[in-house]
Amino acid sequence: MNPNSHADIAVWLAAGVQHAVLLRTMPALRHELAGSVSVQRMALAILKRKMQSSGDTMETHDVQSRVQSLESSVGELSANLRRLRYWDKQPRETLAPQTLMQEVWSMVHPFLALRNIAMDELPASPDVWPQEHVTPQPLMYLALATIYHLAEAGESTPARLSARPMLTDAGDVIRLESTGVAITYDDGRAEEAAMTMSTPPITLQALDCLASQMRVSIQVVNAHCIDLPLFH
Repeated sequence: MNPNSHADIAVWLAAGVQHAVLLRTMPALRHELAGSVSVQRMALAILKRKMQSSGDTMETHDVQSRVQSLESSVGELSANLRRLRYWDKQPRETLAPQTLMQEVWSMVHPFLALRNIAMDELPASPDVWPQEHVTPQPLMYLALATIYHLAEAGESTPARLSARPMLTDAGDVIRLESTGVAITYDDGRAEEAAMTMSTPPITLQALDCLASQMRVSIQVVNAHCIDLPLFH
């Protein structure tokens, strides 16, 4: 076997984990983009009907209200499109850790809600978060992968997930933790959630493979708690 083959295998294994993260995250981003476009199409359709039914004139107030609605939805669409750049490795662009985790928390909400997993509010005060900015990657990939691991790789589905900044012996970290056991309902949501995934759960071994490839050392506190270093 080629001496480099083991390294090549590790690269492709990590790429597989990244693919699994994208499969779990992109439906939420796609839904937000499609929602913005739908609002714009509806506003345009209403405006067109108004113009057709009003003859040659339209009330200024009617036009202004429709234009404001369109401007709002265009702004929302633009913001969602800008979020896609966080998936690229752009060393010159940085985010505050609090802002980055707010993005991550927003992305995972649909995935967790489908599994009846509650999400604790992120600490609101900027004072508890490190002030030094970080690059979106690799922290975003690792945070998402860790959340998905905690949500679906255990013996039971957790009831809650939390994320909070902490200062440990290893430095500034984001502590991700799952607690409790989720209540399951016989309404088909569990089956729907399972059917949306074409990959197995992200195991601890898969998470470690991704972290190693990204040259980040995660700290497993226990089976339900993992620390991600902010600065490495």
